[in-house]
Amino acid sequence: MTTPKSPQVTHTQSQLKQVATVEKLADSIVIGKHELVDLDRRHNQNREAIRAIKKESSGYGKAWLLYGSSGQFFSFPKEEAIDTLQSSQQKIERRKEEVHTTLKDEVAQLQRLQGKELNEGFDLKGSTWTNIK
Repeated sequence: MTTPKSPQVTHTQSQLKQVATVEKLADSIVIGKHELVDLDRRHNQNREAIRAIKKESSGYGKAWLLYGSSGQFFSFPKEEAIDTLQSSQQKIERRKEEVHTTLKDEVAQLQRLQGKELNEGFDLKGSTWTNIK
């Protein structure tokens, strides 16, 4: 036979659940922000590498790239190296957009859980050239 819970115990449990939810959401937001910083760093490194390869005027026509997390360098024809880096740039951009969208949703959810109102225009989406055409 179970004993009935007092309203105070139920209310405390409810508050603890809400605090746990807020903490979990806040942790997710911090992780997302760290991922954005890492993606920006990788994006800038790729941009710098593309520029350096294009600027390089040696007659070899090859570029050395550090490939993946293996720590090994591979020699590629310059055009192939640039294509590889540009492909990586596009993947990074797509991932940044995904993380941005997720962060925006999580921040909105966190604000609602904390009883705050969202700023007007918070859910606006940026325009891109593909949207304008």
